[in-house]
Amino acid sequence: MAAHSKNDLKPITSADEFFRLRTSSDPGDYERASWAPATDSIWFEIIDRWPEMRFWVAHNRTAPIAVLERLVRDHDEQVRLRLAQRRKLPDHLRELLATDSDEAVVAENARRWTDQK
Repeated sequence: MAAHSKNDLKPITSADEFFRLRTSSDPGDYERASWAPATDSIWFEIIDRWPEMRFWVAHNRTAPIAVLERLVRDHDEQVRLRLAQRRKLPDHLRELLATDSDEAVVAENARRWTDQK
């Protein structure tokens, strides 16, 4: 990370702002899209308006549990794999990923779940 703390990042205030940050070529914008928090309603709006951004919502380290609970059932295995790759994920979501239809998701989830304990 940059010299500042991830806690110093301003919250994302709209779905449009996240989309702009994520599609920017500025590394600072990319960092904010990855680490800055937003409300549940903003995350759900992003998912609904730009389905191609679901992976990047799953990538954000501060995405709330309610959002992760929706994404863990996503039809795109890359979104579920990104969740499985997270260092910290609640056990009830790990349990869902443990029975995923995609072998790569199951394997990555098992590896991370072991590391998490």
